[in-house]
Amino acid sequence: MSLVAVVLAGPILWGTYNAYIPVYGKRGLGLTGTEVGYLLAIQAVVNGATRVPAGRLLDRINRKGLVVALTTAGFAAGLLVLPHLHGFWIPTLLLLVTVPLIATAFIAIGIVFVQMATADSRGTAMGVYSTVLFLGLGAGPAMFASLMDRSYVVGFTACARAGGLLAGLSLLIRSEPIRRRRAAVVPPTP
Repeated sequence: MSLVAVVLAGPILWGTYNAYIPVYGKRGLGLTGTEVGYLLAIQAVVNGATRVPAGRLLDRINRKGLVVALTTAGFAAGLLVLPHLHGFWIPTLLLLVTVPLIATAFIAIGIVFVQMATADSRGTAMGVYSTVLFLGLGAGPAMFASLMDRSYVVGFTACARAGGLLAGLSLLIRSEPIRRRRAAVVPPTP
């Protein structure tokens, strides 16, 4: 259950951001079409450049679910700030900090799906992951469209809160079995 919550959180955030950043860049940030293109290019380079170091880091971390939840929540925090910014450089700096977080989350989610599956069912596991991923990428923009039409601040804030809530929910769901195990280990007092 915690995996489902966090697998939906990342794609909903990323899909909503990517669907609306070109229009928001012109209308909200006051950028020219060329500047929006540069913003998207910088984002793409940072996203791609993050993948190898993030994968190497994740190879050393056992609790990837925690990484997914925290990095997803970090990207959600960035989306909370984004609609309050103007110009090119400050939003670009924000994306330089937050895009690596969501890229790391997607890598960690992929690793978790592979590790959950047996060798014979890895293809099926990745197919399920891809299906959920693309559903989330499409659902985010659709869910927040009416809010974005009203106000980018309202739309991005609602999206960020939903993603942060799902990320936090995944931590709560995940931590309950740990609490039960700890309680079972403690010997009763006389």
